[in-house]
Amino acid sequence: MSEVDSAKAVMAPVFASMRSGDFEALARVAPEALFRMCHPFGDLQGADAFMRECLAPLQVALPDLERQEFIRIAGFDAEGALWVGSGGSYSGRWVAPWLGIPPTGRSAVMRFHEFYRIEGGSASRCRRSGTFRR
Repeated sequence: MSEVDSAKAVMAPVFASMRSGDFEALARVAPEALFRMCHPFGDLQGADAFMRECLAPLQVALPDLERQEFIRIAGFDAEGALWVGSGGSYSGRWVAPWLGIPPTGRSAVMRFHEFYRIEGGSASRCRRSGTFRR
C-alpha cells in the first residue's frame, strides 16, 4: 500500500462515522491535533476541543445533522507533508441558535473543506473552513 493510500485508510473510518453525526472516531485519530479553524473559532488543540467548541453546538442547532462528502483527495505538499482532504456539506433542519444566529426552522446547508496532516498513523493538524447557507 502506498503512503497516500495508507493516509486515506487512516481517515476512512473517521469520515464514515462522521457521515452519520458520530464524531468519536476523530478523537481516536486526532487526539492532539491542532485544528486551525475559520472565524470565530480560531485555533483549537485536540479533537475534544474541536468537538466541544464546534461540532456539539452545531449538532444542537441542527439535531438531524448529516455530513455529505463530495470529494476526498490525498497527497504531499511542497514541504513533503502528507495530507488527506475532504470537501462536502453539513445539512439539517435549523432548530436552535448557532453562533448567535437565530434558527429558521428550515433546512440549512454549510459547505466544508478540511485537510488533515497525517504523521505516524494519526492526524497531527487539521485545517477547516466552511460557508453557511440558510
